[in-house]
Amino acid sequence: MTEEHGVISSFQQRRQLETAIASFASTASDRDLRQHAAELASAYPTAMLQAALVRNLGTSNSQLRGGLGYLAAQLPHDDAVNTLRQVVADRRRSAVERTTAALLMERFLEAPAPAALLADLAGDDAAPYQSLLEAVEEGRGNRYVLLEYVQQMQQHPAETAFMVMGLIDRLPPADRSELLRLIAQDERLPVARAALDRLSILAGEEPGALRALHTLQFALPPARAEQATRALRKLQFSGRRYLPPAADGWRALVAPPDAGGFLSVWFVRGASATGDDGILLGFVISLFTGLVQFSGGEEMEASLLPPVHKAGEIFKMEMGRSALLTLQECTFDLGRWLLHTTLSVHWSREQVAPLPQEYFLYNDLLWEFAAPQLVAALAARWTEDAPAALPRADVLSEAAEFLVDHPVMRNWLRWSVALWESVEPSARQRHAPDMLVRLVLRELADAPEKDDLLRAMATGLRGLSIWFASAGDLPHADAAQLYAQWFARLPVNENPLLELLLLRGLQIM
Repeated sequence: MTEEHGVISSFQQRRQLETAIASFASTASDRDLRQHAAELASAYPTAMLQAALVRNLGTSNSQLRGGLGYLAAQLPHDDAVNTLRQVVADRRRSAVERTTAALLMERFLEAPAPAALLADLAGDDAAPYQSLLEAVEEGRGNRYVLLEYVQQMQQHPAETAFMVMGLIDRLPPADRSELLRLIAQDERLPVARAALDRLSILAGEEPGALRALHTLQFALPPARAEQATRALRKLQFSGRRYLPPAADGWRALVAPPDAGGFLSVWFVRGASATGDDGILLGFVISLFTGLVQFSGGEEMEASLLPPVHKAGEIFKMEMGRSALLTLQECTFDLGRWLLHTTLSVHWSREQVAPLPQEYFLYNDLLWEFAAPQLVAALAARWTEDAPAALPRADVLSEAAEFLVDHPVMRNWLRWSVALWESVEPSARQRHAPDMLVRLVLRELADAPEKDDLLRAMATGLRGLSIWFASAGDLPHADAAQLYAQWFARLPVNENPLLELLLLRGLQIM
């Protein structure tokens, strides 16, 4: 009886596991895939997970394949590699199973796919084309599936990408645009250019390709963006012109920049009268270094979206664990201008960090509209140079006091507190606060990272000036602008704002 009960229990557990694995197909983001895989790994025995992994390798669902990859990564590495390698070597299995096993080994376990597999499958595109058709079909209801498909393609050499684009050429025109838009954002320049070329030809007959080219003007690095712009210009001469829609229902929520130029920008579109779900796209950006973080969702319930406020209103959003984020209700174009400016900074750096993959999927939602236009008064605050004459010392001191007293400057004081936490407590106790601040300023003046620190803070102040002005607070905007122009030019020991930030931070300590 006990043995029979164990068999029944094991059978039920396997059925539950199969149901749980099938639910990978309904996840909405890469983060959800990772989390679900981790939950399964902690809930089921390793041997059972390995067997379920093998049973599901023939799936046609690219989203589920991604989940299997994350599940494989949760297993003991050598066991997972050996299990998948056996599948790859087994010619009795289907081409789809063997190809999927090799892909998971390479992408998720960092184990090279056996060359013999590629030789076995050379010239046979039936399985890859079927996989593409199924991804397109599923992508109509959940386009995240298309991102997962392209991510899997990117794990292989460029030749694979060209093969996939050859298969895409066989699809109906209306089904090609979204995949080509994603491939056009590939880091490999020849691959991206080939996708752009295909979009340029397709745009002569397909509105979706015309829209994709328009969005890529803003989503791609400058050289490739120019290729999209040239293609659109040629299409205009032939009578094919893209007409951007109105950005109805969209809004931007912007946090004040901190001392490093970091800030959050949220783009929100509420649920529409036609039944479309809400959208929330959240960015952490640095006006000094570029795009840092992104998360997005297209199927947001109204209760999960931030409430609407009056334009320019400053409010706080609870972020969990009693943390509050200060945000301002801004125009959609101001938020997009900040993001586009950040991307320009991102691409101008010597070492360009990869952008978040999910940004590639969702950026068309922001860039399908006309180019963001910033009102002249705000735009001038970003580009305005310092006047010839240095302001008087008393003017600089008063502006520093006025600015630091504003509640949003608490974010700037966190930088100061963090600096003081690196100072030995005994050293803090040996000196009066004013003397201690002067000693730290003297060390900062000689620090190798001084120039980057001052430029980052000056950039943050320039963004803060725009933020205050957008809220209608011109006195604080002008104080921030004054220091944006002079912060990196003043000698460190003659910078009243820097000195005051250090003093206030020490008082907090």
